[in-house]
Amino acid sequence: MKKVILIVMVIMVILSGCAGKSFTFRDASTVELGDSGKEVIRKMQGSPYMIKATTDKEGKIIEHYIYVFSNGMTGLTKSVSFILTDNKATSIPTITDSVLNQ
Repeated sequence: MKKVILIVMVIMVILSGCAGKSFTFRDASTVELGDSGKEVIRKMQGSPYMIKATTDKEGKIIEHYIYVFSNGMTGLTKSVSFILTDNKATSIPTITDSVLNQ
């Protein structure tokens, strides 16, 4: 019984140390200007951690797709975001070779 409790506690500690869904900058580098929201989600292999939506003065819908991952056990934290205007990517990050494998 003590082993079961110990195993459950270890699993809880491991799971509580993470926030967001893991992603790779390699996936993020495949997103291109003009991609639709569905294409961004497909290329990133999942939905963003948060979507912030606003409208501009002309009534166009501006969405910020924000991907965040944090691992409290290892200290790894990374984020990337894309801006979509009327469901088309209009701003994508520059991803350097030094971070592609993270």
